[in-house]
Formats: sequence, structure tokens, C-alpha cells
Amino acid sequence: YTSAHFEPSPPPFLLTPGSISTEISWEELMEFDPQMVVYNICGQGLRFDPRELYSVEGWDRTEAARARRVFSVDDDLFNRPGLGLLEGARLLQDLLVESFSGGARVESPALRRLSD
Repeated sequence: YTSAHFEPSPPPFLLTPGSISTEISWEELMEFDPQMVVYNICGQGLRFDPRELYSVEGWDRTEAARARRVFSVDDDLFNRPGLGLLEGARLLQDLLVESFSGGARVESPALRRLSD
């Protein structure tokens, strides 16, 4: 009996897990073709309107845009230490369940969605 050595493919990440934030181009993002996009722009709160993405040529061809799984979340949930981080984690969990498991529509004052 000879066992084969199995090397799984690396996960399809745009960034290396554990690395610091890195700017990526719109072309890189669209080539990645995300299934879901959650924007958390430091200092913007909920001022970013997810519909602004449609001004980027080709954005409407991404799976996230076609499925309307594009969200903007209040940066206070992620950029400050404290209980807000737990709220932010729960919001992300709820969005994932809604988007991929047929969960209830998430309603939160800390959320804007493409369809709003």
C-alpha cells in the first residue's frame, strides 16, 4: 500500500489570512468574483451607498452584484474595541445566514444593502 501525498489548494483569498489590510484594484476584486461583499470603510459610517459600485465598469457581472449580496456596515462596529465588535460579528453571521442559508432578512440600523 502506498499512500499519496495530498496538498489541498489554498483557499481563494484576495489577502493572506493574518496579513494587514492591503489595497486591491477593482479589476482584482472583479476577477475574484466575490459571492458577497461587505463594506466597512473607516470613518465613513453608513455614508457609503452600495449602489455606487455600479459606477465601476463590469461590477454588475460579479456574483455578489447579480445576487444583490452587497452591504455597507457601520464602521463603529469593527473599528473600536468593546461590545460593538460582538455586534459586528453577529451582524456578519446573520448576513451570511441570510445570504447563503435562506435565513430571515437582516434588519439593522448599522446596515445598508444594495437594494435599499
